[in-house]
Amino acid sequence: MIGRFALTGATLIDGTGRDPLEQAVVVVEGSTIVDVGRGSDFRLNEGTRIFDASGATVMPGIIDAHCHLGGNSFPDEDSWVLEPDRYQAIASVAQAGALLRNGVT
Repeated sequence: MIGRFALTGATLIDGTGRDPLEQAVVVVEGSTIVDVGRGSDFRLNEGTRIFDASGATVMPGIIDAHCHLGGNSFPDEDSWVLEPDRYQAIASVAQAGALLRNGVT
């Protein structure tokens, strides 16, 4: 466990519809975001690990409300719908893992 750390210098899209916040600081404790704001407004506690995220964009995870997993092995629908169920299950797990690693839930 990293403990308490801060991402600094990033552009923050908070998902509320407000304009992106430049030079933002995101403070994380354990696995919880505990504070967010403009970098110039922050005094970080001693012992907070700092990760420079300049040039990056930080935003909430993306939720895909409609996704078909499996069956992407063939370019045409006639072939992939005939794949064995076991193959589709294995492909689906691999594809779901890739989505999660890329921030999509």
